[in-house]
Amino acid sequence: IERYPLVLMLEPLFRCNLACAGCGKIQHPAETLRRHLTPQQCFDAVDECGAPMVSLPGGEPLLHPDIVKIVTRARQPADNLYVMKLIGRTSTPTVAFCMGDMGTPSRVLGRKFGAPLTYASLRRGTETAPGQLSIDELLECYNYKGIDADTKVYGLIGNPVGHSVSPAVHNAAFAELGMNGIYVPFKVEDVKTFVKAFASLDVQAYSVTIPHKTAILGCLA
Repeated sequence: IERYPLVLMLEPLFRCNLACAGCGKIQHPAETLRRHLTPQQCFDAVDECGAPMVSLPGGEPLLHPDIVKIVTRARQPADNLYVMKLIGRTSTPTVAFCMGDMGTPSRVLGRKFGAPLTYASLRRGTETAPGQLSIDELLECYNYKGIDADTKVYGLIGNPVGHSVSPAVHNAAFAELGMNGIYVPFKVEDVKTFVKAFASLDVQAYSVTIPHKTAILGCLA
């Protein structure tokens, strides 16, 4: 077996965020303490390691000036659009997504807009934030590593949608057919407002389930 790590503990900074003499780092010269990996060096290390999960120790993300993290809670589906557009508007690597069950689209589609990474739990039941997906869900159900700027978006409109097997079925079909597409669930309360807001995302097609099967007719051109 050439590569078998489960978790890569990545330390982008030489210094830590603790002003103590515990490990001796604080005693190093200032020029040494200022050393850090660039985002690209971090991404290359992750690719080389091949681990399915990356851990950034302590408060290092707060000290690293080269990556921006923006997280909010989705109160409506359109909140996903706001954070994803933020990713594409900056030259600085930006991780931005929404929490909660309405925030799933941004966790998956952020990569399409240029997000360098996302957050995942080791397995279902060990989530550290509302709406967080597991590694298996991101890699196997949503083919996360295969998403790029050219990926076509398809979706399921409904409420609730978290129980649906449609994403697994459709995304498996895309992979089998060699299609660069992604199918994501959208938890929607007001279907007319949703369709109008998400016109800018250029979704290729929707599946519509309860309780919007009748209401969607009023949104058809």
